[in-house]
Amino acid sequence: MAEEHEAHAHSKRDNTMLYALIAVAIIAVAAIGYAAMQGDSFNKRITQLEQTQAASNSKLDSSLAQINSTLTNFNEYISSRLADVEATLTLYYDSDCPTCKNDILMNGLEKMAPDLKQKGITFKEVDVRGGNFDALVADGINRVPALYASSDDLNKVPAGTNLKNIIDSWAASPSVFDYYYVQGGIALSPKSPAEMLTEPCLSNKTTLQYFYSETCQYCKRVKSSNGTVVNPESNPQYANVISESLSALETEFGGTLDVSSHCLGVHLAYDNNESLGIDKSDDELCVETQGQNKTTDDAALAAKYRFSQPPTVPVFVVNCKYLFRVNGTTADAIKQPLCAIKPSLAACKT
Repeated sequence: MAEEHEAHAHSKRDNTMLYALIAVAIIAVAAIGYAAMQGDSFNKRITQLEQTQAASNSKLDSSLAQINSTLTNFNEYISSRLADVEATLTLYYDSDCPTCKNDILMNGLEKMAPDLKQKGITFKEVDVRGGNFDALVADGINRVPALYASSDDLNKVPAGTNLKNIIDSWAASPSVFDYYYVQGGIALSPKSPAEMLTEPCLSNKTTLQYFYSETCQYCKRVKSSNGTVVNPESNPQYANVISESLSALETEFGGTLDVSSHCLGVHLAYDNNESLGIDKSDDELCVETQGQNKTTDDAALAAKYRFSQPPTVPVFVVNCKYLFRVNGTTADAIKQPLCAIKPSLAACKT
């Protein structure tokens, strides 16, 4: 009996241990399963976080791109506004021009630069030395030195208005500047001296083109309606006239100088009637003197050289290239600027 009881007790202990082992195994399996589930959940969480971070980075990149775009647009706007309020006045000149007196014009404008700046006007100098005139000629400028303002600059407020007022004030001095409209703007060129941006005349001689009018009393002897000379040689003011001095100059220079005369219309019939009693315009008088074809050709040549209308005469052009006016009516007054342009001429060395 005691042995049976001991065997039963031993069996009971064995069952208890078995149950315990089974329980431990179940717990272990459950733990492993739970750990696996938790690991999978963790991995999914990591993946979600990575996806969220990627989406956040994408939104950040998009926001930064928008900010950069906004800043770019803002800078462009500021630049455009600054351009809108500033106008540019450009001086074109050729430092190789022997008689252009660029320094005088440039010094005067440079002294004005601070005042121009206060009015919103920027002054710029461009040397076209070397003959690269294509851009100027394309703009309609065929003579230097030249002051140029584009239509865009003239339309700016208030700088463009200030610039237009300044140019108009300079143009109001017809004895100083020729004022003309060009493609895309306006230009001012000193009446003398100047360089034409055109091809020189094809000639073996030095050509001297002389522009005058039939009623210019410094150009020639002029008669009133009754035949009286209104500028006689006996009058000290008209002791010399250009046409007579030019004949003497041709003689002095011999065959090295090719002189041509070109009649232009300066005064209207009303003006000539008031001063001379002649009821005809200068154009009509030119036609009477030299014919319609020559008068038309002379007017076209003056337009090519950008003379103001009405033109200021007398004026000379050497080799279809260099323009000058004279300070006097004597042969020496013509010879001096001519020799400055063509010092190689034999008569210029005496």
